[in-house]
Amino acid sequence: MNNSKISRQISTKEAQLVKAVELRLNDEIDESELKTIRIKNKDSLDKLQSQLDSINKLLSQESNQVLDLASIINECIHLYKLANKQEKGSILKIVCSNLFFDGKNINLHLSNPFNLLQECHTSSLWRLQVNLFRTL
Repeated sequence: MNNSKISRQISTKEAQLVKAVELRLNDEIDESELKTIRIKNKDSLDKLQSQLDSINKLLSQESNQVLDLASIINECIHLYKLANKQEKGSILKIVCSNLFFDGKNINLHLSNPFNLLQECHTSSLWRLQVNLFRTL
């Protein structure tokens, strides 16, 4: 279930509670019926709010992981730009396992763990890739 769907369900449950209070004020339901509706909706609201909190916590953690990865990548780019030709060559030897240049095109395969950066782009399970990268 996603964030917006849970939020809509919470709004619906809250509207039901408001409607029940209105019915009670108009004497269309008695106090015990109102109490039953409140208990039922409160339990549902508590469960939905718990799900929403869990989703928000997970989204926050994922956002932080993406920001950490972006920071690592930006730092690598900055360091590469500051390096001289010899240092850039050394960096490429570390990062690339099979660098090939035919005078026109560059073909490379990234070494472990740098290959994880490429896999993040193509993987639907990119969060696992980010966690793998951070632990290496």
